[in-house]
Amino acid sequence: AAKYQGKTCLMKGPAVSAAVALVLGVAGLAILAGSAFWGTVLIAMAALGVANREVLMPRINSLRDRQLAGDQAAGRSFDRLHKASVVINLIQMIAAGAALSHFL
Repeated sequence: AAKYQGKTCLMKGPAVSAAVALVLGVAGLAILAGSAFWGTVLIAMAALGVANREVLMPRINSLRDRQLAGDQAAGRSFDRLHKASVVINLIQMIAAGAALSHFL
C-alpha cells in the first residue's frame, strides 16, 4: 500500500518536468537564432529538466515509498531531494522569465 500511496502523491511531478523541459527546449531552439546566450540558457534549462525527471524524480518516488513504509532515514533523504527538485524548477522559471523579459 505504501508504494501505491507514494506514486499517487508524486504522479504529477514527472509530467510537469517533461512539459517544462519540452517548452524550454523548443523555446531555446527558437530563440537561438536571435540570441545565442538566451537560447543556450533555455536549452540548458531543458536539459536540467530532463535530468530532474529521469534521475531525481525516480529517486524521490522511491524514497517517498520507503518513508511511507516507516523508514525515517528515507524521509530525511526524500525531504532533501524534494527540495532540490523544487529549487531546480525555480531556477528554470527564473531563467525562462529572464529570457522572456529580454525579448519583450
